[in-house]
Amino acid sequence: MARAELAGVLAAPGAEASYPLRAELADVLLREESDPAVLGAFLAGLAAGSCRRPEVRTRELLRRTGRQLLRAPGGPAVFEHRTVELARADPVFGALVSRWLTDAATEAAALLGPGARRTVETLRRAAPDIT
Repeated sequence: MARAELAGVLAAPGAEASYPLRAELADVLLREESDPAVLGAFLAGLAAGSCRRPEVRTRELLRRTGRQLLRAPGGPAVFEHRTVELARADPVFGALVSRWLTDAATEAAALLGPGARRTVETLRRAAPDIT
């Protein structure tokens, strides 16, 4: 699916010269897209680039992706499963999600269910400290 491929590319940090255009296109995607597969691909790209992007920007995109998925049929489950799966596969992203759960607990609780939050916390305790 071409939209999913594009979503993954937009979520990747890319070169500095591409930041403004990527941000603009990501804003459109996160405002208009309703297909959970496309938003899941965006989330995967977001996780893959989390070590090369400022944490505050990754958190903002994570939150916006979660909110958009909440509106899509089947989207909440996609957000939870993909977030946990990606946190498990990428320790940097897992640490970022864990800090988000601590720093913005109310916001995170509105987007991730208790099982997903427990899993991320378990992963954090089992993983070495990554800052």
